[in-house]
Amino acid sequence: MGIAKAGLSRAVGILALTTMGLQALSLPLLPCYAQGASTGMAASTGTAPSGPPDAKVADVTSRALQLAMDGNTSEARDLLTTANKDQLKKSHRNPEIPYFLALFEAREGKLKDAIQHLSDAKELYGQEDSKNFLRLALVSKRLGDCLYKESNSKAALAEYATAMKLAQASPTCPATVLEEILESEAACYLLSKDYASAEKAAQEQLALARKNVKVDAIGLYQLAWSLLQLGDIYRISGQNGKLQALKAVQRPLLKSIVLARMESDKMGQLPEYSELVGKYRQDYVKQLQP
Repeated sequence: MGIAKAGLSRAVGILALTTMGLQALSLPLLPCYAQGASTGMAASTGTAPSGPPDAKVADVTSRALQLAMDGNTSEARDLLTTANKDQLKKSHRNPEIPYFLALFEAREGKLKDAIQHLSDAKELYGQEDSKNFLRLALVSKRLGDCLYKESNSKAALAEYATAMKLAQASPTCPATVLEEILESEAACYLLSKDYASAEKAAQEQLALARKNVKVDAIGLYQLAWSLLQLGDIYRISGQNGKLQALKAVQRPLLKSIVLARMESDKMGQLPEYSELVGKYRQDYVKQLQP
């Protein structure tokens, strides 16, 4: 299992642990995972930066996002590409266009184009609202992801460091964003074989997951995912002793999730995997407005 999964990919990885319904069961939190647990992840949402109103741009991005949610990614990308070319002729450029376009390009492996458009969006967002820390953090995170995929771990780590600083400065930043940044940092350190730094980032990610775990199915998934990622680092770096000790912690949690999945399946409450992925995508977008 690769540690580089992040954002929606990370969510899909979490769901793939059991493909159990998000609403089917409310799982009891095992006592050994309750230490430091809070009431759950922040429910605040990141909003688009303030700036001159542009109803046409808002309409384009909303339509593109809905097309993507419906599975029409090619049509969504074409819509954004046209809009981006049109606004290059104007004095005022809305950063939402290159930002969303970059996400589609990254998905299709057009990393150089995605990096250019994310860099444009980062500059434009900063000009419009330099205090919208969550939005700026998300842009730096996406930029780091593209640089990582190009094996430029040094530049990616610089973007992740910027993203973390901005996210921590945001009063509305959900804990899941911090976890995603730490997971991405760990992946970069693994790429450069800096195993000590990778382990440190993964340990911080796990500490956040334990602190913010929700007493429900998805909360346990996120905690289990963090444990699996740390185990991945131990396995790759050859730290067998630590790996075996971690497995002793993983087993009871994973067992409880599998048993709950079996019970959900028995009761006829286990939805299709594609349905779960769709729901998580909708919840992710609703929470972060990425």
